[in-house]
Amino acid sequence: YLGGVWSDRLRKSDFDQEKTTIISDTATTSHSNGPRKSNNLNYSMKVGWMYTLPHTTLNADFEGGYGGRTRNGDLDYKERRLAGVTTFGEGDYYSRDDYDLHETYFQGTIGFDHKFDDEGHQLTGSFYLKYGGNAMEYFQSDLFNKNNEREKGHRAWEDEHRWTVRGNLDYVYPYSKTGRIEGGYQYFSYLEDGDYTMHFWDPVKKEFYNRDDIYNTFYFQHGINSVYAIVADSYKSFDFQAGVRGEHTHRVLRSSIPGKDRTYNKFEFFPSLHLGYTFPKEHKLLASYSRRITRPELFFMEPYITYRDFYSAEIGNPDIRSEYINSFELNYKKNIGEHTVSATVFHRSRKDKIERLRVPYEAGVTLDSMANVGHDYSTGIELSGQVQLTRWWNVNLNGSLYHYKVKNQYKTGGENEKSTNYDIMWNNSFDVFKYTRIQVDGNFVGPSVTTQGRTDAFWYVNLAVRQQLMNRKLAATLSFRDVFNSARYVSKITTSNLQSITRIRPSYPLITLTLSYTFNNFKAKSSQKREDHDLFEGTNH
Repeated sequence: YLGGVWSDRLRKSDFDQEKTTIISDTATTSHSNGPRKSNNLNYSMKVGWMYTLPHTTLNADFEGGYGGRTRNGDLDYKERRLAGVTTFGEGDYYSRDDYDLHETYFQGTIGFDHKFDDEGHQLTGSFYLKYGGNAMEYFQSDLFNKNNEREKGHRAWEDEHRWTVRGNLDYVYPYSKTGRIEGGYQYFSYLEDGDYTMHFWDPVKKEFYNRDDIYNTFYFQHGINSVYAIVADSYKSFDFQAGVRGEHTHRVLRSSIPGKDRTYNKFEFFPSLHLGYTFPKEHKLLASYSRRITRPELFFMEPYITYRDFYSAEIGNPDIRSEYINSFELNYKKNIGEHTVSATVFHRSRKDKIERLRVPYEAGVTLDSMANVGHDYSTGIELSGQVQLTRWWNVNLNGSLYHYKVKNQYKTGGENEKSTNYDIMWNNSFDVFKYTRIQVDGNFVGPSVTTQGRTDAFWYVNLAVRQQLMNRKLAATLSFRDVFNSARYVSKITTSNLQSITRIRPSYPLITLTLSYTFNNFKAKSSQKREDHDLFEGTNH
């Protein structure tokens, strides 16, 4: 098989932010506004081979391409400084900032699937390798005065090489008509090494100069070896599944910055248990528990400063820890003909919650970093229903309502916070003609507290039209996210020495046109993607 991807995901948002920093009894207030744009891009070609024997299937594929993300801002600034009640500095500026993250990559996968019989007894395995070469992360920011003279500026380069390795071997043995045992081994490794350089603008000499004290070399390797076992069975109306996963994590972070080298080794267990009972007339009740982990990403830990613009800097935290989640759920499900209703009561607790924190860095400049802020708790209910109203109209309604609490253990001036959160999605699918489908969904996202403040609620509507042509070989899908341009991102941070309000509004609906042509009878794998509300450019400011 042969395939290719050409993807440019363009976003533009109107950005507005007010920040007041207090350093040494001097309050600096800045107001910035203007457009922010981004493009998530990927251009690639893929070729693969599959061979099927009576009991064994072999497959291999290779892909090469170029991908990354660009981002730029064009912001106007007004700045005012006060010492006590005396104003001693005012100015109008504009900032131009650019960011470019890209790589040329090559990746390949080999795998097999062997079936011992037709009862589900099988062994599968795969190996994946990816190399990201010529990888570059580039930052540029310039600050100009009203006379169009550059007053400040910097350039930053992060040259990188990246290797990703994944491998797995999975075994399934059905020991009876209703029971099975599963087990396997999985390996994951990510390696990145490179260096970081910064140049600054000299307003006297009118040129950029190198800051040797900021130059940094870094090396990061993250490896996970895991084994797992699952046993599942059923007896009459009762069924269960119990499993455990053991993981050994090895992480190495090396930096030329003194005192920033870190080595981490730890072995952990993650159990899970699911108990179900089916009542008469297809009423089903399921109780479950699982322990999960969310590991910090590399950029959470990089121990050097980068700038999104001249008033927004960020730095990694090499001591960041993983999040641990304990999840308890009780689910009720009922099928009524072609319709389905489901309700889930849940309680989830998270230890060492990772959150982005903001503190004053210099007058008017804030510094963001990731930190383990404490624990949070979510207790509530999720409801979902699928109704086939007519032969051509299907409705899905999913929503959650829960009490959310953040127990702050990080001394940043924040306090324990509570909120009532909700998230609702209403999806409608219409089969207008034999090969035409229209989908409309409404999304409602409630407010939520953070360690340092809160985010406001917002809503938006999506629309998509799919048309199949040429005996269903050609499919065209045109989709619009946020049709009415109603989405608004509002984030408020309030501490003893910082006040920050960020408002972002998408400039227009996100429009996507997807064309696909099937040359043969391969069946496409379908998947349901949960709405991620990723509409805004600049939320990390």
